[in-house]
Parts: sequence; C-alpha cells; structure tokens
Amino acid sequence: MEVALDGIGRVRRLDLTAGEWSLRGGSAGSELLWVRRPTGSPQQPAVERRDVAHGFRWVGAGSLVIAAALTAPDGTPTRLRFLTMSDVLGATRRDEQWRLVERRTHGAGKSALAVTTYEVLVLDTGHRSLLRVSGDVVLAGPDVELIELDSPPGAALPARP
Repeated sequence: MEVALDGIGRVRRLDLTAGEWSLRGGSAGSELLWVRRPTGSPQQPAVERRDVAHGFRWVGAGSLVIAAALTAPDGTPTRLRFLTMSDVLGATRRDEQWRLVERRTHGAGKSALAVTTYEVLVLDTGHRSLLRVSGDVVLAGPDVELIELDSPPGAALPARP
C-alpha cells in the first residue's frame, strides 16, 4: 500500500493491492476518483469511477488516523463519507459521524503520551465505537488493538482548517 496526503489530510494518491486486485485513486476537489483492475491483467481496460466522499477507508489503522484529522477539533460532530474497500477492493459508500470526545495526557515529562478519543457512529447501522489515537498511531479502536509500542508516536496529521 502507498498513500500520499495533501497538507490537510486528504488522500492525493492511493495504491492498494489485495489478492489479485489493485486499486489506484485519489481526491480531486470534493470527489474521489479510482480505478480497480485485476493485477494479472494490466492491459485489461479499466473504468474510472468517481464519487463525492472525504476519503478512502481500508483495513488498517492508517485510514483511521486520516479520518481523525478531518474531524472538527472543537468536539462538534463531523459527518464524513468514505469509500470503504472490501477485501477484493470493491468500493461501497459509508457515512459516519465523528466527534472528538476527549484529549488526555498520560504520564509526565518526556514519556507523556497525549491521547485523543473519538466517537465514531456509522449512520446507516447506528453502530457506535470509540477510537483512541496518539499522534499518528491508533492505540485502540474498531478491529484495532495495539499490543506494544516500540517508539513514541509521530506527529499527528494537521487538523482540517
């Protein structure tokens, strides 16, 4: 997987490979553009698709860190639309509401760990979960549990303007 972000956390370029499928896409204004094709047939014509969404979601903590950066920093609920990728990189639209719930510092001095908690509500199912992020690391969240941290987290993505 390769992902390149712009200055406010939007995906400018995304390259994913899963099984026998590859996906290449990115944002263009308020739209996401992407092409999905079998990896074994690069010459097979692929159709470019587009949808209005804030970003891509894939299995892995990276897309959660990107989504957290799009959330309003004052705790106001933020509605976000994602294109969620399946295990064969099929895209489905998913609307979520994200809200910053709490900022806390654990420990003191150089070993202090700033943790931000977000509430994530999937709008079509009503499923609610909590996500805990420190810098660029997801500490706990849906389908993510950090077992060990080898080094301090990096800087968080800049918050949206």
